Parts: sequence; C-alpha cells; structure tokens
Amino acid sequence: MNWNVVHYKTNSGNSPVIDYIETQEPERVRKIRNALRLLREFGIEESQLNARKLSGRRYKGLYELRIDSTRIIYFLFTGRRFVLVHGFTKKSKETPKRELEVARKRMKDYAGD
Repeated sequence: MNWNVVHYKTNSGNSPVIDYIETQEPERVRKIRNALRLLREFGIEESQLNARKLSGRRYKGLYELRIDSTRIIYFLFTGRRFVLVHGFTKKSKETPKRELEVARKRMKDYAGD
C-alpha cells in the first residue's frame, strides 16, 4: 500500500521543496525522485532509503532523507502521509540549525500548532 507524499506550501502557494529540487542538476534530480518514489512505495519500511530521525526534543517528529549531500526534511502526518517541508544541500558535517529551524517552523505551520 502506497504512502502519500505531499509538499508543504507557503501562504503564497509555493512549495519550497519543489523549488529546491528544480535548482539541482539533472542527475541529482533523478536521485531525489528515486528516493521519493521509494518513500512513497515503502514508507518507513524501506531499508534502501537513507533516512533518519532528527535528534533533539526540539526536532521531534522530523526525519531527514539523505541523497548524497542533498537533504529533504519531512515528517509523518496522520495516517500514511509524509509532508516534505524543506530541502537543502549539506555543506558541513553538522546540519545547520537554521535549516532545522526552517523545517520545524513549517511542520508546526502545517500541523496548525
């Protein structure tokens, strides 16, 4: 049974994750689309999916999908729905707090908190 993968949209109707993906090179876009396909088809059970829960109480519920240096942050919403809230290219060992905060704020906005 497939999972729903939806994109967070801003008040103006833009999807930051789609906007991010569209700026990437074609080979990276192909890899991102493949990872999202695996997420849609298998959800949290896919062993080939390079994803992890983000650590820290502040980021509870957020997951990071890793595709080379690309990161897509998402969360599980009611039922079988993943909401993609943020995409960025990781350039250092630590995930920048500003990227985590953007994702956290979008999750709270989507969930109505």
